[in-house]
Amino acid sequence: GYSRQDMLGQPIDMLLRERCRSEHPQWRTGYVDQPTARKMGAGRDLFGLRKDGTEVPVEIALNPIEADEGSFVLSAIVDITDRRALEDAQRELNRELEARVAERTRDLELAGLSMQESEERFRTLADSAPTLIWLTEMDQGCSWLNERWLNYSGRTLEESIGLGWLDIVHPDDQEAAKSAYL
Repeated sequence: GYSRQDMLGQPIDMLLRERCRSEHPQWRTGYVDQPTARKMGAGRDLFGLRKDGTEVPVEIALNPIEADEGSFVLSAIVDITDRRALEDAQRELNRELEARVAERTRDLELAGLSMQESEERFRTLADSAPTLIWLTEMDQGCSWLNERWLNYSGRTLEESIGLGWLDIVHPDDQEAAKSAYL
């Protein structure tokens, strides 16, 4: 919020929260004694102060510069408000997901189902389904097939595990399948 004119000739402390200003001279002296390129505040939250008095989370990098006129410090200060908000939102989503997984696990346990029993139920249902079921991760080979698929393909489970989806398409149809799905 400051203009260039507002800042020229002013101490850098004007950008610090009031409670940090008394410690800042010793931090500056420590840096001048050992000037190296570094990020400030590793492991700490740093805040800058806008002209209107609002505190803003920042990331600061310091770099010493030697010039004919003397020694200087280049300080790059980045407002990380948006990044911090995204990180907070991601942490909240992770907490919600962990809570949902814990809740689902409790539900299965209360229903008397272990994860192994739940897996067995899935396989039983999938094997009795009137459709072909193929499990895979994107861009990876097959990890599981139902009985109907094995009967349809004439392959064993061992022969089928690891096959990519395109491996099971007839060679005459592979180009059409690629253009339809890739």
